[in-house]
Amino acid sequence: MIYDSSIVGANIPSGCYVNGVFKNRGEMGLSIDFLRGQFLLNTNASNVSGSYSAREVNTYFATSSTEQLLFEKQNFVNPKNLPNFERDDVTKQIVPAIYVKTDAGKNEFICFEGMASTKAEIKLVFVSNNSFIFQNVNSLFRDEKERYFPLLSPDQLPFDYLGDLKSGTWNYEELQSNAEPNNLVYIDDVRISTFTSDMNDLIGKNALGSVIYITAELYRFPKLS
Repeated sequence: MIYDSSIVGANIPSGCYVNGVFKNRGEMGLSIDFLRGQFLLNTNASNVSGSYSAREVNTYFATSSTEQLLFEKQNFVNPKNLPNFERDDVTKQIVPAIYVKTDAGKNEFICFEGMASTKAEIKLVFVSNNSFIFQNVNSLFRDEKERYFPLLSPDQLPFDYLGDLKSGTWNYEELQSNAEPNNLVYIDDVRISTFTSDMNDLIGKNALGSVIYITAELYRFPKLS
């Protein structure tokens, strides 16, 4: 489910229907798990439904190697192409999807006052079964070179332990525009490697894949208490 209120026109749910009656967040213990697309209640209910906007591209943190993601998981299903799709397993990952992997990074001290340039590489493994989305997502990331994004603090992250919004709403563009200059991460470089047709065939039917390498840089004073 989409949860970012800065997306114009997005239908962000504040509750769901239980047996045809709308229940707001908190009623019947209702929480909305935006990450897995679930409405969580503290009582049994036989007929639960909701109205919401779905993401065109899902994002997951990669907990396995790239090879396992591509060749062993085989979760490359697009529910929009399937009539009456029911998600019986909320752990199943749905494409188009971006799998995020980051390295530990390294510091390079650049002045006597203790300022360091912290660089890290973010690797995004992108899998799609839609050529239009595939080309556009790669193009969007390519254009992000030499731009900035905010490094969010834990209290600025949107979700509680159930996957619901901690404050009921969350707006990324407001956080981005109000970020302190010393808390902006610079995108130093973006490199994109698309898969060959043979490799795409190995991943799955109609699959298209790429790896997007992002070099991110942040100036810090790590030795100051």
